[in-house]
Amino acid sequence: MGSGTTPRFLDGAIFGSPPAQLVSGRGWRQPRISVSGAAKLDPEVERILNIRSVGPEVGQTSTLKMCFASVSKGLQALSLMAFTTAASNGMADVLKEELEAFAPPFGGDIVSFLQKVVKDIPGKAFRWVEEIENISDTHKETGFGEEVFRGVAEIYRFMAEETEFGRQRVWGKPMLEVVEDVGESLKGSKKRAAELLEEGEEEAGKRRRVKEDLEEEDKSEIGSHFLCCTCGEEMTRVIYCD
Repeated sequence: MGSGTTPRFLDGAIFGSPPAQLVSGRGWRQPRISVSGAAKLDPEVERILNIRSVGPEVGQTSTLKMCFASVSKGLQALSLMAFTTAASNGMADVLKEELEAFAPPFGGDIVSFLQKVVKDIPGKAFRWVEEIENISDTHKETGFGEEVFRGVAEIYRFMAEETEFGRQRVWGKPMLEVVEDVGESLKGSKKRAAELLEEGEEEAGKRRRVKEDLEEEDKSEIGSHFLCCTCGEEMTRVIYCD
């Protein structure tokens, strides 16, 4: 860029998976690049890179990306929760049947979609936590509370840090294996939490008993005689009590 040239800036975001050749071998699947801002691109560049302008203001595309991810990644997190809870109660297959029977409001193929996306969550969860927190901030600017997507971020954090598949960043496991891994990890986490709570209560009980013993000792020693550890002179300990 030469001196005196006015820089052009566009807000942009990529939607969709990386480019890949179609199964038929004829053509490629392309992601889409959405941009917003006053600057204009060469129409040929837009055609080659599959770029479309969605608005005149910088920031509009970023908002669009956050809202798109709210639905796509939010739905995946909710599905992970639902199928984990269903599987823990022996209802995963029945839940699939009900969704298949009443899926038309979601486009008619919700189960196939979920089976496709949930299997890859363990490999992606570690990098989704911060993105979901950014989504929460976006909705907060609109006036919504932070609780919903902070909770979604916690689901992905748990997947990434607490589950076997998540720690290994596994891809392509069947959905039911993924939710069973999450369910087992939740049981282990719940057991550890109970153990920590029990240890905390035991420690608090010990401290309480020590305090009570010291208080009883103080009451019994009011006016008792002691020897000074420095000079050996006999001293009287006086305690003022309520």
